[in-house]
Amino acid sequence: MRAKNFSLLALFFFITFQLSSQYKIEWAKCFGGKDLDEPTHLAKSYDGGYFIVGLTASGDGDVKGKKVPGKYTDYDAWILHIDSIGNIVSQKCLGGSDWDGANCIVQTKDSCYLIGAWSSSTDYDVSKPQQVQDLWFIKLDRGGNIIWKKTYGGRGYEQPKSILVLEDGNFLITGYSSSTQGEFVNKYGSFDLFVIKLDTSGEIKKIKFYGGTHNDKGNFIMQTSDGGFLVVGSTSSNDGDVVGWHPGYTDTGYPLEDFWVLKLDQDLNLQWQKPLGGSNPDVAHSAVETPDNGFIVVGETSSNNGDVQGLKGNQNIWLVKLSSSGEIKWSKCYGGSFVDFATNIVKDFDGNYLVLGHSASNDNDVINNNGGMDVWLFKINLNGEVLWSQCFGGSSTDMSSSLLQLDNGELLLACSSSSKDGDVSGWHQGYNPDAGYPNPDFWIVKLKPSASVVDNSFQSNYSTNLEIYPNPSNSFCTFILKYSGQIVLNDFDYEIIDSFGQSLLKSNNFELEAHQIKFFWHPENTVQSGVYFVKVNLGGKVLVKPFVHIH
Repeated sequence: MRAKNFSLLALFFFITFQLSSQYKIEWAKCFGGKDLDEPTHLAKSYDGGYFIVGLTASGDGDVKGKKVPGKYTDYDAWILHIDSIGNIVSQKCLGGSDWDGANCIVQTKDSCYLIGAWSSSTDYDVSKPQQVQDLWFIKLDRGGNIIWKKTYGGRGYEQPKSILVLEDGNFLITGYSSSTQGEFVNKYGSFDLFVIKLDTSGEIKKIKFYGGTHNDKGNFIMQTSDGGFLVVGSTSSNDGDVVGWHPGYTDTGYPLEDFWVLKLDQDLNLQWQKPLGGSNPDVAHSAVETPDNGFIVVGETSSNNGDVQGLKGNQNIWLVKLSSSGEIKWSKCYGGSFVDFATNIVKDFDGNYLVLGHSASNDNDVINNNGGMDVWLFKINLNGEVLWSQCFGGSSTDMSSSLLQLDNGELLLACSSSSKDGDVSGWHQGYNPDAGYPNPDFWIVKLKPSASVVDNSFQSNYSTNLEIYPNPSNSFCTFILKYSGQIVLNDFDYEIIDSFGQSLLKSNNFELEAHQIKFFWHPENTVQSGVYFVKVNLGGKVLVKPFVHIH
């Protein structure tokens, strides 16, 4: 039994590590024009495609309807709708004659979309202008048509950064505000972190501010298993709601940021808060809940003291594992000897965690950078150990902004790129007229798992194709091994293996049809959601392929 378990674990580690990459590009496309185009977030569309939001300064190429064409110093929010293979379904510029952009998009409970945007304009699509820069919420129907728009703010700057859809159809939004007059009146001054509750009509039901006398910003909000909420961002305050900031200052004496993690109850009351970091800038961008009801928080750090150890370069991605009460269980720096940035962390189907960012390094944890800044994707386990690492991009600047997990185990990345080589093609070849540097496009990348393993002699002996459906599976899974030519079935069996290398089923039962072998798996109710592997043995030759089971 020990030998069998060892062989299964060896198979699992072969699958995980033997391949040069865990994902491969299914398709990647550039969208935009000759001026700056930057995506920020994406969501599934109800027609099987995707919506990507961000901002554009372009008025050519793929971009139609910019409010002030030819003025590269102002932006519109750009709403791009593509199908499942990256073809443009529709696009829309929203805004006015000043600066406008979109930061986040979610599907709503009534099968529409809500966009969290910002605006400095007072004309065209923007109603009820306030001062400087306001929050701007836009609801779209399934076809991308505007249902309503709402503008909120005060006499300062407001930015929405993350939207959470609640079970009752309402929304929580976090971000930050510097207003002290108007609809937004900060609690402490400077920038305060806010959490807003919007109803389904876009009306504000509640506003809560958190922070101190300096800058406090919210970048991400999620619901927790106890019915409350977790907000992550940054703080440079050491008063008000903030206790435990790690002292650090600029050369001119201005305080630097820590990670700031806030746990709120269901009524948005502060239960606990934790500044995390050292004496240099530390900013959190995303978080995920772990099976022990704790959290992993991701961001970037330039510190190498306080809570931070092991900085490899000028700036690394920093992950912190917290208990349910906010105590540090572990923290680790990831990256190389130059600069690395974090964007997202999500739990993968196999129980491990995917971390998305971008990196200008090409050493230590960063492998095969294509040059310049690359999109960087890596996977860790619950202990923070790197399982694999992968770069995407070209020789110029390629940066990530958002990651979307799909039900079949594939990923969609919203990135920006000014490369025209490597993994990138179709860049619109625009340059900033003042500085001369290349302007980025939206770069949307579809990834699929590349963890299928075929014995080197399998395909040379058998011309086969293994199909799995449904994938993801639920209560029943069918495997069809199609083949051509002659095949000997005396030594056929198959095995279902979980991501820890444990065997769940081994059988030699099958149905034989014309040039195909059909076999099945009926998972027990105790089988958890995750990535599983089917291992086919045929005449001493082995084929292994992953699939997803959702409980």
